[in-house]
Amino acid sequence: MEAAIPAQKHVSSSENKPSWQAHLSLRCVGGDYGARLVSTEHHGPLYVQKPFYPEGKDCVHIYPLHPPGGVVSGDALHIQLRAESKANVVITTYFSRT
Repeated sequence: MEAAIPAQKHVSSSENKPSWQAHLSLRCVGGDYGARLVSTEHHGPLYVQKPFYPEGKDCVHIYPLHPPGGVVSGDALHIQLRAESKANVVITTYFSRT
């Protein structure tokens, strides 16, 4: 299940620079069929393209993406992960400072 709200860019009052505000909420469960990402909700340009299973079905790897050219000063990105019983999850991302 995914609910998307259009991305909004706003101007920070402290520096008068455009910045992105984004929220990503994830829910993972585990069980007989392994660990699964079962729901995502996002607001803004932060989302998950797809879950990966490089270690097998029992551990889901999640890589949040921020596609509009990377994270810059003033961006506020919030990630909430709910991992329920038996859900093995690795969540990681790469933000480069340039």
